[in-house]
Amino acid sequence: MNRSKLVKNLAVSLFCATGMLAGTAAFAAPVGASCSVINVTKGSVANATTDDVTLNSAWSTACAFSNVNPSQGPQGNTSGFGSAFDAYATDTSTPWSLLGKIAKTSGTVTSNGLILTLAADGTWTVKNTTTGALMLDLVLDIHAGNTSTAFLFDDQTIGAGATLNGSWAIQWHNNGGQIPGYSNAVFFARDLGEGGSGGGEGGNVPEPGSLALMGLGMLGVVALRKRNKA
Repeated sequence: MNRSKLVKNLAVSLFCATGMLAGTAAFAAPVGASCSVINVTKGSVANATTDDVTLNSAWSTACAFSNVNPSQGPQGNTSGFGSAFDAYATDTSTPWSLLGKIAKTSGTVTSNGLILTLAADGTWTVKNTTTGALMLDLVLDIHAGNTSTAFLFDDQTIGAGATLNGSWAIQWHNNGGQIPGYSNAVFFARDLGEGGSGGGEGGNVPEPGSLALMGLGMLGVVALRKRNKA
């Protein structure tokens, strides 16, 4: 093989290899954002990312890793994520409310018109039993070993009677570099009914049909004013 042909073959091989690498990068699965680390004093590793817990096919908005057991106390313990999630709060003085605790890998809690379930197969659901759409900041805090990771779903909207499905996984490591065993999970909420009309069940978010009628009404007022000016 002459020199020019050899150089040509090497160039073609390099081009193909570069294309394969580029294709691999283009189709690589995206990875969620790393969690905030809150006062971790033990040697656990915060490998968890926002894609470890999903709801309605969306990753969590943010997550926080700590040594805090969220099930502590009658109202739960939010110190493991409270400061990390303040950036997403409408009013940081508004406290987190306990929706319920699940001590086993499966269970159901009911609170504020919501039914929340956690299943051992790595799935969970949130059902809105009220007659209007609800909006809230929702946290699923999973405790495993001596650590926990809280996952935030900021301004999560749940339609009237709707059930949202999600997934959960423990993806952080303990001191020995292993994934710790499940201990408990706790649900918290804040700003329940944010953007709604208030009320005993957390307020309702206007449905699309109502918004459309409001828009038509506003257009009618504008048209009437223009006619009177003419």
